[in-house]
Amino acid sequence: MLLRLVKQRRNRRRLWCRNWLQCRNNGTGILNINFLRLNTDQFEHLLSLVEGEITKQDTHLRECILLEVSKLEVTLRFLATGETFRSLMYATRIHETTISRFIPKVCSSIVSKLKSDYLRTPRNSEDWKKIAEDFNDMWQFPHCIGALDGRHITFRAPISCGSYYYNYKGCNSIVLLGLADAHYKFIYVNIGVNGRISDGGVFNNTANHTNNHSCAPKRTTRTRYKQLTIETKISPRLTRSKAAAQTRKT
Repeated sequence: MLLRLVKQRRNRRRLWCRNWLQCRNNGTGILNINFLRLNTDQFEHLLSLVEGEITKQDTHLRECILLEVSKLEVTLRFLATGETFRSLMYATRIHETTISRFIPKVCSSIVSKLKSDYLRTPRNSEDWKKIAEDFNDMWQFPHCIGALDGRHITFRAPISCGSYYYNYKGCNSIVLLGLADAHYKFIYVNIGVNGRISDGGVFNNTANHTNNHSCAPKRTTRTRYKQLTIETKISPRLTRSKAAAQTRKT
């Protein structure tokens, strides 16, 4: 009797995907500018760039669970809101385990396709000089080549890491560091350094810091000055009129 029960359990058929979940691709989608922070044209352009890297092939035995459109929609929703995978599971009818597997891949594909156009780090003295000129013209801040700031992203550290990620705030974190030009555009981003290191320490140990010094333009006068980066607080974007008003108040 016991052997018969064991055999029945072994022969029980397992579903690749539940039937009601297979109807997911028959809907109209969740494309909405308020939901994804992208309009239709922007979404279609981004999909055309990453489609080849995130598409799974169907086989003669079964179809892939998700379309590339659904993967990109869920990923953009995650990036726009920071929702948990469990919350996204209820909103999209995609299991959180599946979400946790494809979101990192889609993000990597987006970065590889867009970083050369939207996150271009200055590579020579002329690039740094242009940034300094913009700071001087727009904000009357001479010899500035970037606005630098970091944020501590708290997380539950691995048990074996000890105090490696422990920061001065009394929690474990990694540092998200950003360097922006005068137009609020990121020119350098560093993510993942342990929280024990300060913002300046993170920047000093990057290749961008070495690039900054090696590409600094030569002095044309006898006046000694240093190019610098200013450390600022991450805050909502200010127009020049609002910034001037705040300066007068202070």
